[in-house]
Amino acid sequence: VIDRLDTLVRDGVAAGSRLGYFAALYNRVTRAVRDRIDAGGFDDNPRMARLDVVFANRYLDAWDDWHAGRPTSRSWQVAFDAGARTDLSVLQHLILGMNAHINFALGLAVVEVAPGDRILPLHDDFVRINDVLGAELPAVESVLRQISPCLDRLSEVADRLDNLDDRFGMFSVAEARNAAWRFALRLNALDT
Repeated sequence: VIDRLDTLVRDGVAAGSRLGYFAALYNRVTRAVRDRIDAGGFDDNPRMARLDVVFANRYLDAWDDWHAGRPTSRSWQVAFDAGARTDLSVLQHLILGMNAHINFALGLAVVEVAPGDRILPLHDDFVRINDVLGAELPAVESVLRQISPCLDRLSEVADRLDNLDDRFGMFSVAEARNAAWRFALRLNALDT
């Protein structure tokens, strides 16, 4: 998965494609999750490794389908099509990718990895990912501030307001992940 994400990032840079923004962010997060798994940071590290791969492949499969002109989910279609838009900020491109990935694909991946009565034991490890994401926020913000002068100015104002941007950023991701968990529970309760 990481090799494939590396390729998407390189291709995005070479083509000057805005789609590389989400690929780079996701690559960073995937590496951090891998490192946490390697360090034994979850109750069930093999299960989390499988979830990480299944979740990542939902993005990579959607990318392959879109790139080949095949149909993909509406959320991914919107995110990928937006790659051609120059009127969107880096942050907007990231949010479009995060929306499709977290709000749509994460719940599906959870049910695939832990169906039926195996879903509830996954919850604590699922929540632990928020710690990994939170630890990545300062570095991600630093990179975003370097490539987006407008975001840099907004961050300077937010910094003076007691780091509201960090708390809001983590709150948004945590809330999206909570919604993905609820989505997974609803899917899991359905008949096959």
